[in-house]
Amino acid sequence: MTKSRRGAALLLIGAFILGALTGGAAMAVASRSGKPSRPAERFSPVARLAQDLALSKAQQDSVTAILRRSHPAFQAVRNQIAQDIRGVLTPDQQFSYDSILAAKRAADSLRRLNATRERTP
Repeated sequence: MTKSRRGAALLLIGAFILGALTGGAAMAVASRSGKPSRPAERFSPVARLAQDLALSKAQQDSVTAILRRSHPAFQAVRNQIAQDIRGVLTPDQQFSYDSILAAKRAADSLRRLNATRERTP
């Protein structure tokens, strides 16, 4: 990989991480200011379904159990897709793709952390 490509990939990773951290910080400040920020339920597929379909508490519990039970299978499929995509990329592209995936994982982790904080009284 050329030095300029590696630098560009690192810059891309840094931009994603910086954006995720800035968004997290902004949400934290908004929640401390007393103004309501986006509720954690917006990130929850169960909450969205409950609202859109008027699910009962029992139905919500069932959907939650289904999603928890299915999570490992979804994760396995995502991992396989990522590996399949890497298989058709050049080494330079693989490095950039790995960087993009790492930045997405960091942003997703930060989003989950912020959603958890919003649920905490």
